[in-house]
Amino acid sequence: METVRALRGTERRRETRFFVVRERRSGFERRSRRRSLLAADLDATLVCLRDNPATLAALLILGNILSLADLALTRVSLSLGAAEANPLMRYLLADHPASAPMVKIAVVMTLSLVIWMFRPRRRIVGLAVYLVVFYCFVVAYELLGVGRLL
Repeated sequence: METVRALRGTERRRETRFFVVRERRSGFERRSRRRSLLAADLDATLVCLRDNPATLAALLILGNILSLADLALTRVSLSLGAAEANPLMRYLLADHPASAPMVKIAVVMTLSLVIWMFRPRRRIVGLAVYLVVFYCFVVAYELLGVGRLL
């Protein structure tokens, strides 16, 4: 056996080492590529908002403006005899009418700041889109309500 090793030299088999590299994906990369067209469009929109901070800032400003429009239309509706549907705002408007606008503005501004601080995360950027869509529906609903009361 010694003579065979002496003739052949050192060990011919090499030891192979494998290194495992862990994935470092952000919340935007998805594993699955099978998605509906709506999900692919939403994903493209969220990526655009993540990559363009000015666009996200404009979307958050639009959400705050829609919130102020909601507040103004609520005041008009209440002056025309409608009732507030939101129980928290109903309480604030009944007991503390001066603090109700400040609370509403503070909540929406805080939500906007949280979205801005955590904008690299997919769900947070999606929350900005849902915020604007929600307030669009609220303002449209209140416009219809004011139109019926007039």
